[in-house]
Amino acid sequence: METKEIIIDIIKEFKQKDEILHPEELISSGFFDSFDIFSLIEKIEKRFSLKLDGNDITIENFENISTISAIVERSLKGKSDEQQT
Repeated sequence: METKEIIIDIIKEFKQKDEILHPEELISSGFFDSFDIFSLIEKIEKRFSLKLDGNDITIENFENISTISAIVERSLKGKSDEQQT
């Protein structure tokens, strides 16, 4: 399963929704509030066994599925690079 698909599943589960109506405007559409972002961070870190960099936790990075996926993939790459050294 791709990172985006996993993130979509996580969001659907904790928001208890069958679909995400505005996947490109999660914050600006009102779908996410600040508490949702913290819940999502917690669930992502648990699911992917990683810790997101505090610098990546911005409104812009949580506005849509693609930007969320990008920070997760960047964190996964950093985790993989650390394990190889």
